[in-house]
Amino acid sequence: MSEQSASKRIVNLDLIRAVAIVAVVVYHTVQMVGRDGFVAISKYTHVGHYGVDLFFVLSGFLIGQLYWREQIDRGHVDIPRFILRRLLRTYPAYAIAMVLAFIPVWLVRHQAFDFGYLFFLQNYYDRLPFFLVSWSLCIEEHFYIFLPFILYTIRRLKPSKVLVTLLALSSLSLILRVMLVKFEDNLPFGYYLTATHFRFEGLILGVAAAHIFTYFPSISQWLARPICNFSIVALIALLVPIAPALPTSFLYYVGPSLVAIIFCLLVLSLASSKPIRWGEHQLVKILAMSSYSIYLTHALVIHLVLLVTNKLGMSAVVTWLAMVGAILAVGYIFYLVVETSALRWRDKIVPKVPKQI
Repeated sequence: MSEQSASKRIVNLDLIRAVAIVAVVVYHTVQMVGRDGFVAISKYTHVGHYGVDLFFVLSGFLIGQLYWREQIDRGHVDIPRFILRRLLRTYPAYAIAMVLAFIPVWLVRHQAFDFGYLFFLQNYYDRLPFFLVSWSLCIEEHFYIFLPFILYTIRRLKPSKVLVTLLALSSLSLILRVMLVKFEDNLPFGYYLTATHFRFEGLILGVAAAHIFTYFPSISQWLARPICNFSIVALIALLVPIAPALPTSFLYYVGPSLVAIIFCLLVLSLASSKPIRWGEHQLVKILAMSSYSIYLTHALVIHLVLLVTNKLGMSAVVTWLAMVGAILAVGYIFYLVVETSALRWRDKIVPKVPKQI
């Protein structure tokens, strides 16, 4: 891949990442304000929870790119090193955010710490006791550990057969949801909504998209045509008002897979497209860089802002604006202080592998 194409991909994927974190933040802040005119719009901002599905596809795409770049550059992938670099990239920030989230739980509820959180087990609980946003991080961490072994197993297959294998694996979550879950409205936020084997299709489809981008560039270039870009974005825009009207059982069983496929097409399309001007805006870059930190800290910030604004009797609009401003500020500070420090630490402990000449 040329430096030019990599530059294009990074700019456009940063834009997608920024959109994903904004969608999640808007969804959660509107949901938590929950009064005045916010109730009326909440059924539309509710689709913001699909921002997590977009993050899944993006994460799968980026981890797939890292894997195949090392495979092409060196002829093989050092799996222990590959996994360790990814864990050191994500775990330190996660651990600190988890402690910050637990402190008010301990102070208010006097709840004992659950050590399952240290090993990303909480997405298999019937209900998550605290730090609810961590469910998606559990899925990603499980995926980061097992994916390299899956790819190593199929490493000798032809690229076309690797792609078919990945697409077949992506259907497992849908099959398992249909076979193992008797859907009911208002399922508790836990196992049936968050378990890894029910929700990994976005990640594996992201890896499949990275495989297509690396070994079948003509496909992603075809999707990069303006008409395809427009059609995919129009389809997503059309689904925003339609999704709230769809049966909840359909959204549970089929929704994650359908959304993952659409987002997979979006990522592939924009990965090969010319840089979108908005993606080069400084605010977009900041949102993209700090999206992981914003995601980790935004729930705690929401609750703290609510505590203050409720005592001060502030209106819903002022409360919402205060939430959004505080979320962005705290997330960016967390990124600068915690996440970048963890990255420097990671690169000292496990440096990048140089290309073989």
